[in-house]
Amino acid sequence: MRAICLIVCVLGLSACVDSVEPVDTALYLERSEAIVKELKETLGAQLQAAMQSGGPLVALPVCQQVAQPLTKSVSAQYPNATVSRTALKVRNPENAADAESTAIMEGWGVALAAGEAPKLSVVEHANRVVVHQPILTDQVCLKCHGAPDTFAPELVDRLAELYPQDAATGFKAGELRGAFRVEFSK
Repeated sequence: MRAICLIVCVLGLSACVDSVEPVDTALYLERSEAIVKELKETLGAQLQAAMQSGGPLVALPVCQQVAQPLTKSVSAQYPNATVSRTALKVRNPENAADAESTAIMEGWGVALAAGEAPKLSVVEHANRVVVHQPILTDQVCLKCHGAPDTFAPELVDRLAELYPQDAATGFKAGELRGAFRVEFSK
């Protein structure tokens, strides 16, 4: 009789314990893709307009003065989500990668070196989910992020003035430039 009571008690208590549901990866990927798309389109349009109106020297201040506030304004439109850009080689120190982002981007670098496309990353934490999407270097990116010896002297001087610790040059088309990082609170 005692054994039956003990079993009933254990079963009853186990019903009170919260079950841990696995993260709906597809949902977080879908939500992050929408947020990143908005940021890419909004920032891309401003950069493209600046490039068309005066080239890299006109576009550079857009990156320096507009990119961070624009990123924050996109984040503000999405409750429980924060979007940012990060990289292994940064121009703006605010975009420096944390340990998790560094590990993910280094893994993508290995994949790219092996001829594989980098895969989106979803990492679940106790109270948040973080999605990383790779940023690959396009041809147009090389105008400011390519080999510095191909830059006009005025651009080299302006980069040194605006970003004295700039490490975001020397890229080739198709290389990993960085990542969009979307953090969702659970």
